Amino acid sequence: MTVEWSVSVNASAGTNTVNLPSAGVLIGVFHQSQYLSIQIDPSHVAVIPGRGVSNLKPAPRPYLPVYWALAANSFQFYVPSAGLVVFYFGQPDSDAVPLSALVGVVGTVSLQNSGTSPATLSSSVGFNFLSRTQLVGVLLQPQDGNAQWCQVSFAARPGYSVTVGVDWSMGLSLSLDSVVPLANVPVAQSLQVAVSALVNASATAGLYVIFYYRVV
Repeated sequence: MTVEWSVSVNASAGTNTVNLPSAGVLIGVFHQSQYLSIQIDPSHVAVIPGRGVSNLKPAPRPYLPVYWALAANSFQFYVPSAGLVVFYFGQPDSDAVPLSALVGVVGTVSLQNSGTSPATLSSSVGFNFLSRTQLVGVLLQPQDGNAQWCQVSFAARPGYSVTVGVDWSMGLSLSLDSVVPLANVPVAQSLQVAVSALVNASATAGLYVIFYYRVV
């Protein structure tokens, strides 16, 4: 990656606007939130993974290598929590991921443990998709440090299901490697996802379930 210029934003939780000196090619993003989403066109939102919790292992790179050619000199992005965001512009890395490949949707789950010891709790979250949607990836992201591991399960097609788990006790890093790839799994327009997590004693764990998809 060759950086020609960058823009930093002390982002507030919610929607933020970035004003650029000119149009350019976005080649990298650093942020401190659980995820960052960008409306890349009127119908699609790109979801960029984030750190999730504060006590993390060092990331191999201090940015996520992406690619997005902007025709305008401003855009909006959303983060669920406040923090520093840096957008890098210039020449992309060879492994840069086009934002069009990160089109996704985010679901939120909250699990409350009122007991005095860690407990495995379950809930569900629903998603709505367009017809002819295929899932290409899933990401489980914590809102806090109150869950030690998490698992999600959903129906892939009649007679088959997909289960994905992650152990957060090992720490996280700012990396697209956290996304579990899915092999263009056909999905119903209404999808119910079962969620289980080991929640710390006397704590409420917030979880994000992020699906990456394409419409064929």
